[in-house]
Amino acid sequence: MSGLGIPSYNVSEKYKFLWWAPERTGSRGTTNVLSYFDFKLDGKIVSDSTSYHYTHQCLYDNQYDNYKIIGNVRNPYGRVLSIFQNFNGQFDINKETFKRYLFEQVAYGKDSEIINRTNFIKTPDYVLRLEYLEEDYSKLPFVKDRFTESQIHWLTIHGKPITDWEKFYNKKMKEFVYKLCQEQFEKFEYGK
Repeated sequence: MSGLGIPSYNVSEKYKFLWWAPERTGSRGTTNVLSYFDFKLDGKIVSDSTSYHYTHQCLYDNQYDNYKIIGNVRNPYGRVLSIFQNFNGQFDINKETFKRYLFEQVAYGKDSEIINRTNFIKTPDYVLRLEYLEEDYSKLPFVKDRFTESQIHWLTIHGKPITDWEKFYNKKMKEFVYKLCQEQFEKFEYGK
């Protein structure tokens, strides 16, 4: 959102696309690609190689009815773990601290807005899954006009290590996150 309470959008007027970039879905890396295609927020390019300027809000209004939508997503199990790590200063985590977060904090609403930001108000026309960025970038109609497949490969190398989420979950924790994020699992074809 801009400082005046006016909704702000990640948008490419040139290509007629909106970009939804929820937290912990590889959005910062995506700016490195989309900045080449005139994606801006409030008139500023989303990444200029020294700073980032984009919103995590997934907003929509009728002025963009004829625009296509790109949405970043991530396996909800990995994303919820990443939200815990990032927003709670928990980089040295274990299954017990993560379990307490889920059942003592998330269960009562902590971070629920962030976690459910990928329950988009509209289904995106193009989905960029963190785990399959190279494949998904190649589906964007404008990307191959600028980049070769080799360049796309290099642009999709994630700068931060992605934590192996499976070792932090037990069956009960997975069931909780599945129920919390069921729409995301189903809509973006992530396995239970």
